[in-house]
Formats: sequence, C-alpha cells, structure tokens
Amino acid sequence: MDHHNEDLPAAQEAELRLRHAEALCATLAAERESLQAELKAKSVELAVTKRQCERAKAERETLRGRVKAIKKLRTELATVKKECEMVKKERNHLRGQLDALGNTPIKLAAAREECDLFRVERDCLQVRLDATETELADLEKRHVIACNELAAMHGHRLNLQGELQMPRQTLANVPCKANNQNLRHPLAIANSHLEASQHTSDHVTSTRKRPAIAGRTAEPKALSNESVAIKEEPDEERTGFKERMEAYRPTGAELEGRLEDMEPGEILEY
Repeated sequence: MDHHNEDLPAAQEAELRLRHAEALCATLAAERESLQAELKAKSVELAVTKRQCERAKAERETLRGRVKAIKKLRTELATVKKECEMVKKERNHLRGQLDALGNTPIKLAAAREECDLFRVERDCLQVRLDATETELADLEKRHVIACNELAAMHGHRLNLQGELQMPRQTLANVPCKANNQNLRHPLAIANSHLEASQHTSDHVTSTRKRPAIAGRTAEPKALSNESVAIKEEPDEERTGFKERMEAYRPTGAELEGRLEDMEPGEILEY
C-alpha cells in the first residue's frame, strides 16, 4: 500500500509534466505558425523590396544616362554659345558692310559730280593750254623775226660806222652855224644816233666789235635765241601798242634810203 501510494504522486507529476509539455508544444506550434506567417510576410516584403531595388537600380541607370546626356548637352551648349558669339560678330560686321553699301550710291554720285567738275576743269585747262601754246608759237615767231631784224640793224649799224669813218674829214668843211643845230650834216646826225643806240644794242648781242674798214660792207651776223631775250607783256594794250610801234619802225634799208635822200641841214627822224 505504501508502495502504491508512492507511485501516485510520481504519475501525477509526470502527467503534469506531460500536460505542461503539450501546452509548451502547443505554444511553440502557435509561435511557429506566427513565425511562419511573419516569415511569409517578410518574404513578401523582401520580394517587394527586391522589386523596389530593381526599380531603383533601373532608375539609377536612367538617371546616370540622363546625367551623361546633360553633360553632353552642356558641352554642346557651350559650343553653340561660342558659335552664336561668332555669328553675332559676323552679323554686326555684315551690318556694317551693308550700311557702307547703303551709303555707296550717295558717295558714288558725289564722286561722279566731282569727276564731272574735274573734267570741266581739265577742258578749261586744255583750252588755256592750247591758247598758251598758240601764243607761245606766235611769240617764238616774233622772237625770231625780232632777232633777225636786230641782226640786220646791227649789221647795218656796222656798215654805217664803216661808211662814217670816211667823211669825218669832209664834215669840217660843211658850212653850218654854231647856234643852229638843224643845219648839221645828216651823216653827223646819223652818227650821233648810232652812237646813242650803240649802248642799247651792246647788251643784247654777244658778238665782239669788229673794226670798221673803209669801203667794206659788213655782213649781218645772225643772233641765236639764247643771246637775245625779249620779255613780252601779257597785257593786250601793251602788245597792240608794241605791234603798232613795230609797224612804224623803219628798217635798215629805209634808213639807208633816207640818208641818201636827205638834204643838208635836214634832221633824221627815227
């Protein structure tokens, strides 16, 4: 009996332990179920997270491509800005050329007017040049004529000097009054005129004086253009007066004829 009574508490204790183990198993089973449910939830969440991560990776790659494209666009933008500046400068240069070309017709018209004025002035100068050349040719002709006349007069003067050497001894025998100058011999008067004109003709010719020989006629020596310088006045009145005086001036032949036709006591008019 005592032995049977001792087994009873052990069985109860074992039963209690069994119940406690069953309860613990049930708790563990419930906890396992909850953990499995939580694991499923975490698995789903992990799958969602993986999907989000994949999306994030894809978006990151997209953003990287966009960043590269933006950098490339920035480089292209800088190049385009430089080209734009160059185009602006070229545009301003072309505008300046266009403005200059816009003023070209006005400048061309002014240049044409100035050219017409120059042409008119050139024509006037050409007319004046032709007139001057004509006048110069006339003056050269007159110069040659004057040189020839001067040479002839010089030769005639030498002839008269040679002829006047002979009658000097006979002049003393010519009857004349001391106080009456009009009764002088015409050869004496001509000699005085020749002596007076000798001073004016010596500075024109460069020929040396040759001694006059009695009875010899000296030939006139032609003068060069360099030895005679005739200054012409541009005044028309003086030129006309000089031409009239040249017309009234007697030549050497006329003077010689007058000397031959003169009477004693007559004055030689030159």
